[in-house]
Amino acid sequence: MEEEKKWLKGARKGDKESFGLLYEKYGQQIFRFIYWQVSNKEQAEDLNQEVFLKAWKNIEKYQERNCPFSSWLYRIARNTVIDFYRTQKKVYPIEDEIFFSEGNDLKGNPKKIAETKIEVERVKKVLNSLPSNQREIIVLKFIEGFSNKEIAKILKKSEGAIRILQYRAIKNLKKIL
Repeated sequence: MEEEKKWLKGARKGDKESFGLLYEKYGQQIFRFIYWQVSNKEQAEDLNQEVFLKAWKNIEKYQERNCPFSSWLYRIARNTVIDFYRTQKKVYPIEDEIFFSEGNDLKGNPKKIAETKIEVERVKKVLNSLPSNQREIIVLKFIEGFSNKEIAKILKKSEGAIRILQYRAIKNLKKIL
């Protein structure tokens, strides 16, 4: 946490290396969040770059008071995805490659790969059928592992509202499944 504060301080002063360290820390998480929203690797990469460009341009506006830096980034990412959908009006299918990347234990096991692909297809279909606000909650809670308090900060909602959205999302998931 102290390192992050040091990086933030440097980034506010225009130090690109400090901001680069923040990118290294949060880049993959933000990409994953965006990817689950747009379901296209290349588009997610582009939007991820856009998020960090916006963050770099506005880093001096970030205030630590009640919002961790990661929540601020997720808020930028969320707004970037919303802007993307406003202009695109196109839904991209989620690609398999994110599930079968290096570092997993599926390589060399065709049966496990086939079973996982079937399950991944099912998850993708279900997630794509949820309303975007419910999909966001599911991704932030169960894929990214954020607490309701953290999600509330990211989405600028109360924890109670997050619990309600989560309940509705899970209820919809149960209906679909």
